[in-house]
Amino acid sequence: MGFSKDECFVMAVSWFDTEDWLNAMITVLARREFRSAMAYRDRVREAASGIADDSQRARWVLGLTLVLDDEPLIVLDQGSGRGFRLSMSGVGDNIQLHTLLADRLIGPGRLDGERPLDSWVAAATTGVPGPFPGVGSDPIWRRFRLFDGHGAYVHPEGWPADIEPLNNGTRVLVLHPPRGNYGWTNGRTYEHAPARETDLMGAP
Repeated sequence: MGFSKDECFVMAVSWFDTEDWLNAMITVLARREFRSAMAYRDRVREAASGIADDSQRARWVLGLTLVLDDEPLIVLDQGSGRGFRLSMSGVGDNIQLHTLLADRLIGPGRLDGERPLDSWVAAATTGVPGPFPGVGSDPIWRRFRLFDGHGAYVHPEGWPADIEPLNNGTRVLVLHPPRGNYGWTNGRTYEHAPARETDLMGAP
């Protein structure tokens, strides 16, 4: 590959230091203040993406570089024709987003449907990352399927940053019925990056 023996040695040794550097990045990226002031986020994201398949911590760093803060979000419900203006901050992935949206939008005066259990909401906001207690018999079941404003399916395994904005830069979600049981075991991913629950700003 054109590398000298010494260069290969340095690269091999450096790989063993990677996890330590990734841990440091996870710690600082979990802080909203750091994310908002961070320069070269795209470069960090690109580097983490390159090794995300080989390191879970690199995938966490990748996800943290994709976290949105004070991000406007329009949610449209296909069944009722209602729309909601929200904002989201610190949401780590679309699994967490599903749970938070269900908590905010289902209930009296809003959308019909079965509200998420309190334990699910706690797991998605302040709970310890990873499988929550009782998950063997009671996973978190999604309450709807999400599509973006262009009609593309929003995968639960992705990130809110994957939601393709409209031409004006606004991210839009369209809620569809859940179509069968689909659930997950984790409430949230990042221990020191609590999501600020999606804030209902208005419901035209």
